[in-house]
Parts: sequence; structure tokens; C-alpha cells
Amino acid sequence: MNLDIHTETDAQSTVLSLTGMLTMQTAQLLMKALDSLFLSNVSSITVDMSALKKMDSAGVATLVEGLRWQHKTKHSFILRSISKEALSLLHMYQLDTVFEVQDGR
Repeated sequence: MNLDIHTETDAQSTVLSLTGMLTMQTAQLLMKALDSLFLSNVSSITVDMSALKKMDSAGVATLVEGLRWQHKTKHSFILRSISKEALSLLHMYQLDTVFEVQDGR
């Protein structure tokens, strides 16, 4: 299965809606999308994970890059609608309290 990324941008914020699987095979797609946002003037990035079916450690590592950007720039990096399975994976890496997580839209 693939990863589809739908991007919605307004003046200073961007929402990346993920559909499919964020795994070792697809994480580079999200990293490419994030890299372009890191270089832009956007002050907030939200990753909507409501349609994400699976995430592995490579997906976690890609999300950590967003966290690094947040700490470096003092901007906002938010995970939205994260599944229980993905949250458990973040918990396993002791990252569940590090990310800003939002429920719903």
C-alpha cells in the first residue's frame, strides 16, 4: 500500500492529510513534503493521521524531524487524529508526551 499526502495551506499554516501506510517504504514521501514546508514561511504544520492505516519506526523517525523543526524554529508541529496503534508506537519510544496531539478536525 502507498502513502497519499493531501496538502491544504492558508496564510501561515499547512495541514498534511495522510492516507495509507507510513512505513520504511513510504516515509521518504512525507519527508520530502515536510522538507519543502520547513524551507517555507509556514509557522504551523499539522499532520492529520485520521486515514493512516499503519505506521512503523521509519514513520516515527520522520515525525521526529517535524519535532526537531518545531524546537529549532519555535513554530507549531501538531499530530491530529492519531490512532491508538500509532499512539502506542510513540509511547514505546517514549515520544507520546513530546508531540502536540489533537483529536478530530
